[in-house]
Amino acid sequence: MKKAAPILAILLFGLALMLNACTRSQSTPEAANGASPTPGVMTSLPELLASQTAAPPPEDTVPTAVPPTETEVPPAPPATATLAPTSVPPTSTPTTQPGAALTLVPKGQPTAGPSPTVTPQNAPFDPYLVYGDPDFRDPMNSSSHGNWVSGGVLPNTAYLQISLQNNELYVTGKQPGFSTWFFTWPTLTDFYLQMTAQSGDCLGKDEYGLIVRGPAHKAGVSYGYIVAFTCDGQFRITRLDSVDPYTAVDLVPLTEGEPILSGANQENVIGIRAAGPKLTVYANGYFLAEVNDSTYPQGRYGLFVQAVETYGYTYRPVEIVYWELNE
Repeated sequence: MKKAAPILAILLFGLALMLNACTRSQSTPEAANGASPTPGVMTSLPELLASQTAAPPPEDTVPTAVPPTETEVPPAPPATATLAPTSVPPTSTPTTQPGAALTLVPKGQPTAGPSPTVTPQNAPFDPYLVYGDPDFRDPMNSSSHGNWVSGGVLPNTAYLQISLQNNELYVTGKQPGFSTWFFTWPTLTDFYLQMTAQSGDCLGKDEYGLIVRGPAHKAGVSYGYIVAFTCDGQFRITRLDSVDPYTAVDLVPLTEGEPILSGANQENVIGIRAAGPKLTVYANGYFLAEVNDSTYPQGRYGLFVQAVETYGYTYRPVEIVYWELNE
């Protein structure tokens, strides 16, 4: 019996070590090192389609920019998230996608559209003289935050980012060869809308601009009219019809725009007048082209960017204003 005691003690000691080892192995694991999903950002077409029936974004997504009047502006719907990049063939031919949902869509060559109307113009068009004070002004700074958020945050995805730096908003196309855009909340029918933009450190065919008459919030589709300026002083008007499959029509292919200031760090004003089926485009107040297309009679507008030659191409939208037309 005396010999059995040491053996029993050894067995008990070994059992205690085993229990202790099991306890250590069940400790809470450390979080993996790496990036986490960006709040409010979707990265696939199924997620995009699923978002169309999701609950509305929180109240902090309502717009904060107001018209330059003393009257109170009623709350408006939040910015939507239906961004979709479209791959661009590596050519100099015109190529042609509101929110933060990103879907990789192979891009086909847009078909030719109707011939645009081009007429000479001696004096620049000034909407303030013609229409008076604008119905809405977005200063594109910290007070504009609510106009461009998705899920309470500014979009920042693998393809596009809208960032606030030194109280100024910037738009970045992260991947060369992809068209991207982001819609804000107002729905317009007939209007004159203009954006003052600084081209930033651009090269060649890098594009900045607007998309207008886009779909309703969470509509589950993407469409609209893209008006883009290039760094080297060209412009185009493209009707986007679908991203799945990608379908687009070049109403005006890439064309030299003499009034456009070309080069890096230039400031240009993109003006778009939409009245019924007639779409007229201006650069710094000077007429560029006019097309007639009745496909999309109304819709929302958004920021557009396409990095063609610059990785991470960034431009600054200085101001957006619009006038609603009653014609």
